[in-house]
Amino acid sequence: MKLLIVDDDRDLCSFIERRLGDLSPSTRVTTAGCKESCLLALAMQQFNCALVDFCLPDCEGDEIIRLIAKHQPECAALVISGYSNQEPAIRSFRSGSKDFIHKDDVIDVEKLWDRITRVVEQTRREHRERRRMDRRMNELQEMASRDPLTGLYNRRRVEEFFKADRRRTLDRRRSIGVIMLDLDHFKRINDTYGHEAGDKVLVETAGIIHNGCQSQDVAARWGGEEFLIIKSNTTNAEVAAVAEELRNRIESTTVTLNETAIEVTASIGLCTRPADALSLEVIHNADKALYLAKQEGRNRVRSFERDVRAVGHESRRYALAERPTAAPVGRSG
Repeated sequence: MKLLIVDDDRDLCSFIERRLGDLSPSTRVTTAGCKESCLLALAMQQFNCALVDFCLPDCEGDEIIRLIAKHQPECAALVISGYSNQEPAIRSFRSGSKDFIHKDDVIDVEKLWDRITRVVEQTRREHRERRRMDRRMNELQEMASRDPLTGLYNRRRVEEFFKADRRRTLDRRRSIGVIMLDLDHFKRINDTYGHEAGDKVLVETAGIIHNGCQSQDVAARWGGEEFLIIKSNTTNAEVAAVAEELRNRIESTTVTLNETAIEVTASIGLCTRPADALSLEVIHNADKALYLAKQEGRNRVRSFERDVRAVGHESRRYALAERPTAAPVGRSG
């Protein structure tokens, strides 16, 4: 037990420290006579409990209680006071105190110790429960961000990536790369072999994508048979190399269902943007490059910078079939 006593009455502090030492030799007591010394003590070590006088030379106890809650939220705080009216107790509880003790009752150190150990255990239980709830909330948020079939992230997680609070963590000297991948003739797979086969193709493709990603990448099922990968702190050449490797792996993988071998290929579009100029347009441009890959025969990689914008394909090809950026399902074929 590490106990902090915040009280300018040195005689009372010495009495409590001495008697608690007799009652519980393992207890370590630190004293502070004002707000400044209390802050210093909180910065130096962690405490299980704090006994706080309601009336201090430079502030009142409810302010100290709030400081303790801010700096050490798992420290149980009790207020001691010589006042007989209810206002100090009400203010103490409102600021987060676990108990209120009149100074006349502090003399009975055994009862004081019982109250200290009780509020410490109560505070521990509350924080264990809070941590359990936080873990559960994180699990639910993670589940809500995952595609149930493939286990990859869903569109919601991709959209969160582009929020301002996420962008502030990016290295603005580097670029963000987006890879948009679409399985070729996927409707034909479903029609020929059944939806069970289509689901297996999607799951195995997701596994290839997941294995080809690094820990900081965001890999998502964008919709239907479309997948999307966001790579941070990269270059166009690096993104193109990853995209070509994914295309090769998908082409060289045979999906087997009930002894039936299913050949799969993918068309891929990519785009990169400086991190300091990041917007959802990078996805739109990767989709344009993917459309070009489809138009040129499928099972190939095309770059927005190199193949669409640079040679003028954007207006000639993509404009004929302009679609919203966030299509709810993948393109057919």
